[in-house]
Amino acid sequence: MRIAIDEAVADVPDAHRWLDRIIEKVEDEWHLWEVTGFEKYGDSSWVRDQGRRGQHVIELFRAAVTRSAYPSVHERLIRVTLHPARNTELEPKPAAYLAEEPMTILVENRDSDGTFLRRVIREVAPSELSALFSRPGKPIRFDSCGGGGQMPEEIQRRCQDAAVRPRLVAIADSDRVAPGLSANAQARRLENVCSQYGVPCWILAKRENENYLTYSLLAARPDSGQDHHRRLECWERLSDDRKDFYDMKRGFRGRQSAAAQGLFDGLSSADVAELRDGFGDGVGQCWDVLWSTRIKNELLERGGEDLQRGCVLIQREV
Repeated sequence: MRIAIDEAVADVPDAHRWLDRIIEKVEDEWHLWEVTGFEKYGDSSWVRDQGRRGQHVIELFRAAVTRSAYPSVHERLIRVTLHPARNTELEPKPAAYLAEEPMTILVENRDSDGTFLRRVIREVAPSELSALFSRPGKPIRFDSCGGGGQMPEEIQRRCQDAAVRPRLVAIADSDRVAPGLSANAQARRLENVCSQYGVPCWILAKRENENYLTYSLLAARPDSGQDHHRRLECWERLSDDRKDFYDMKRGFRGRQSAAAQGLFDGLSSADVAELRDGFGDGVGQCWDVLWSTRIKNELLERGGEDLQRGCVLIQREV
């Protein structure tokens, strides 16, 4: 976050310990101290008391001035004040608690979805956002609550009694089976609850996160045999729309809706047979290969504006 501290707060001794806790997280590079001129703090008791952290505050202030001269991914602004009047303002104690709270990315499955998001952020987002994942104390964390169906209740539980909106983003599959269709009812409900509480929510434009996988990642799947590579060649011949909504895990198994059937009308019988069983439940492990290779251009070709939109939504809470 970007944290601004009113000068009046810096002159209240009872607030000092909370301000100290806030700037500890600034020092850990979780947040950006939004500063202007030092005259705001120079005569405050927070700085004048050289026996505690006064000199350290001065040093951090100077570092914050330098850091604020460069572009930053931190977008959410909180002002620390004695008399909060807006939902972006907090007294020192709750402000310290919010500053110490890791940002949570709520997903359906913290393992598979977490790997997808780490890869996307590493490749597509500004490097400063990616670097937050390795900061001391883990300022960004993934969490899940037993599946997408429970996510709206989890958002509500975290937000409804909170004095200020928690540092929270929700991300879910759309489960759309063809272009032009709405996301499924579960995803729409999540989006509505997030809108109610002002929580950034990214419903994937494609069917699932596996639909953003690129050819090079799929080709590098560990322990894959000839069947996988034959299927991959058939997948590569699909149009973009078909790649976007093909069930990567289960293929054409199970009952298919009319929209899904219509999308694949005209596909050769040989390709239908090859793609029928999909790539299996473990295809998401392909997000975890080729880490030494940058695949930004490939990812943007597959995911384009939607991946960039997701990164922007995450930045809203950083």
